[in-house]
Amino acid sequence: MYYIKGEYLASIGQVSEAVDLLREIRSSRGDISVDDLNTVTTEMGYIEAMLTDARKEFIGEGQSFYLFKRLNLPVFDGVQNIDFRNLYTLPVPKSEEVVF
Repeated sequence: MYYIKGEYLASIGQVSEAVDLLREIRSSRGDISVDDLNTVTTEMGYIEAMLTDARKEFIGEGQSFYLFKRLNLPVFDGVQNIDFRNLYTLPVPKSEEVVF
C-alpha cells in the first residue's frame, strides 16, 4: 500500500512525501544503508527508486513482473532489459467488445 500511495503522491507532484514513505518502508525492513533518496526530485526519479526497493521486497514472488508490466517498463533480469511491454496481453472477452 505504501508503494501505491507513493506512486500517487509522486504523480500529483508531492515527491518529497512519496520519498518519505519509501524511507519508512526501508526503515521498517531494517535497511539502514546510506540514504540515497536525497537526490530524488521528480516522479520518474521516485519510480526508479521505488522499483529498486520493490525488487528487494518482492524477490522470488513474481510481483516484480506485474509491477513492471503495470508501469509499462522493460524488465531488468540482472544482466539486460527484456522488453515484455507488448507481450503477455490477455484477449478482451467477447462480452466486453464494443461493436460499432
